[in-house]
Amino acid sequence: MHKVVFSPIDPEILIKKISERVTENILSVLCDQKTSVAPTDDKDLLTVKEAAKFLTLEPSTIYSLVHHGRIPYMKPAKNLYFSKSDLRDYLIKNKRKSIQEIESEADSYIKSKHQK
Repeated sequence: MHKVVFSPIDPEILIKKISERVTENILSVLCDQKTSVAPTDDKDLLTVKEAAKFLTLEPSTIYSLVHHGRIPYMKPAKNLYFSKSDLRDYLIKNKRKSIQEIESEADSYIKSKHQK
């Protein structure tokens, strides 16, 4: 038989608090593992201001990218953090081809179609 416990705490608040605690614990473990496995001089976790500087964007643009789910981030409690390696990957994935690259690909495609 299952026991049902009634609590005067709003379920949404309870879920939020549990989620924040779990996130904090996970980040704590990950940070501990990272420093114990591969100590580095390069700070990998960045704040909003540091991420904005790294990407040469305004902090307001960073918040907008987070809001629209276009940039990877971590949010233990109320603070946003960004992994430098994730931001590098974000930049690489959002690279736009130059006109020369597009023309070269088009030429290669046309040549391959004519050979068939």
